[in-house]
Amino acid sequence: MSHESIRAVDYTTEKGAEKKLLIIPTDNPLRDIIKPPEGPRVYRERLGAEISGKAIDDIFFYRQDPQEAEFEHSEFDHLKMGGLWTIGHHYTKQAIEMAQHGHDFATFVPNFNYPVLRPLYDSQLRKSPYIWHAKNGLQVAKAVLRHTGKDKLRISGHSYAGHTVTHLVSHKPKLFESVVLEDPSGPTTHDVKPVELVQKELLPALQIMGEDLHMLPPNTKERSIRRITDHGIHAGRELIGLKTIRPDFRKNLKEMRDAGVPVGLLLLSRSAIFNAVHMRAVAERENMFDLIDEVDEYHIAPNIRPASVNETERDMFDQLAA
Repeated sequence: MSHESIRAVDYTTEKGAEKKLLIIPTDNPLRDIIKPPEGPRVYRERLGAEISGKAIDDIFFYRQDPQEAEFEHSEFDHLKMGGLWTIGHHYTKQAIEMAQHGHDFATFVPNFNYPVLRPLYDSQLRKSPYIWHAKNGLQVAKAVLRHTGKDKLRISGHSYAGHTVTHLVSHKPKLFESVVLEDPSGPTTHDVKPVELVQKELLPALQIMGEDLHMLPPNTKERSIRRITDHGIHAGRELIGLKTIRPDFRKNLKEMRDAGVPVGLLLLSRSAIFNAVHMRAVAERENMFDLIDEVDEYHIAPNIRPASVNETERDMFDQLAA
């Protein structure tokens, strides 16, 4: 392997230090080695899956390098479903940190390229704009399980994924061991604080996510935009749906738990999008979750500084399993 084939990209650590991350190709064209500035290196493999005969883009599977293993390997693979109009690449830092701690971690870019008239003859899609993302997630979950030979996944969902994860798991509970929802849509309405949202969430997120693009395929930015523009009607329905309390969230959540899949709520107490105190009060009053925990972070933390979120989430998954 030539020295020139190794890519060095800028990487902002949790403490704000500017360092370099190395992306090292291997003899397998579907696999790279990622060497972060801190901690053991990880493998990133590209998996394949389809929905309605069309490829789901860039399914990435992260796993710690066994030659540098510092943590015991987890029994369960971990599937990530992301927030509104984001794609799996925006959780790269979370994926790397989880893999470094022995948790195989999968992200993906959902494919929304379906006929504009499909909701007319697809009753599920007509009823909920979140079901198509959930169907993407189902195919990715199956691809991960095929790849590792395991029987079940753990799944986490951030923000808008409160709807997509609960759709997915309620329909296919046998594929999932447990669920953690990170500051999810569903339990309560949004409580946006505009100034704090811009200053504390969006501006730092744009900076860090911009750095993440250098770790990923060159078309990542285009796909982020096309996530909205390829199907504007669908994107609009997603946004409108988040502004109300949808009864399908509670229905799906109950079906998941009735099927024996424990569910945890991870609150991000500084969120400028949800009121953590209100969400906790509603969740406890309605006995919506098997476990509730909290991290002193902003809503965008899983995207840009995930270490404290991941640490709490790993502990929550272990408690839910117990």
